[in-house]
Amino acid sequence: MSAPPKKLRLGPLSNTQTIKLAFARPARLQADLDRYAAPHAQTCGEAVDAGR
Repeated sequence: MSAPPKKLRLGPLSNTQTIKLAFARPARLQADLDRYAAPHAQTCGEAVDAGR
């Protein structure tokens, strides 16, 4: 038998500054993000930018 997983505990964040991250992604991943964004926006009631 394997041991049960340990609980992960995070302490307070020392820096909460927002940064912008850009990365190249394959067209297929972008299509998946677009497909996910549509129902997510409907459920949450807000538009989602899927990273274009």
